[in-house]
Amino acid sequence: MRFRTLFIPALFFVSGCTNPDGTSGEVGSLAWFDTASPEQVMEHYIQKCEGYGFRRGTEGMANCVAEENRSIRKMRSDFFS
Repeated sequence: MRFRTLFIPALFFVSGCTNPDGTSGEVGSLAWFDTASPEQVMEHYIQKCEGYGFRRGTEGMANCVAEENRSIRKMRSDFFS
């Protein structure tokens, strides 16, 4: 009985570590970027840039996505150095 008392809450805790799409962590976090597919990451950047007012398929969107990508790479580099 004691095992079940500890196991069930632990199971809920561990199951909360992954998102329904198979990624881990909060969207945009370093853990999320480690587990998200390239398509998921690109869609994340596009949605973020749309929030800034850029439209899909424009040069401004392409520049925004590239800048977001550079920003994340720098953040990861700074974090792990």
